[in-house]
Parts: sequence; structure tokens; C-alpha cells
Amino acid sequence: MMTDTYEYTSAWTESLKAEGEAKGAARTLLRVLERDGVEVTEQARQRILGCTDPKRIEAWADKVFNSTITHVDELLDE
Repeated sequence: MMTDTYEYTSAWTESLKAEGEAKGAARTLLRVLERDGVEVTEQARQRILGCTDPKRIEAWADKVFNSTITHVDELLDE
């Protein structure tokens, strides 16, 4: 007997999915900064890891990839 399956989705599950993707991107961004020799303070680390807005993290990543960041404050300055 075969049953139909479907992917359950709701605004709540989509927000959880986006949050998880943002956290993964934030961890990757921190690795890139560390690889580039940028000292990341604990306060900056918490701010980056606490960000759940994928667009903000993408903007930070673009800033890292398109310039020479030497201090984490250069990245987080709005």
C-alpha cells in the first residue's frame, strides 16, 4: 500500500528553517573572519551568532568578501 506524503510547512516552520540557515551562515562568516586573521571579540561573536536575519548576514559576508576587513568593528558598523 502506498501513501501520499507531503511536506508540512507553515509560517512557523519556515521561520525556524530561516533561523537555522542564518545560524549556519553566521558560523561560516566567523570562520572566514578567523581565517583572515581578524580578531573577533566575544561581544562581536555573540552579535553575529545571535543574528537571525539572513539578509543582514549576507550583507556582512558581502562586506568581508568585497573589502579588506582588519577589525570586526569595521564589519559591524552600520
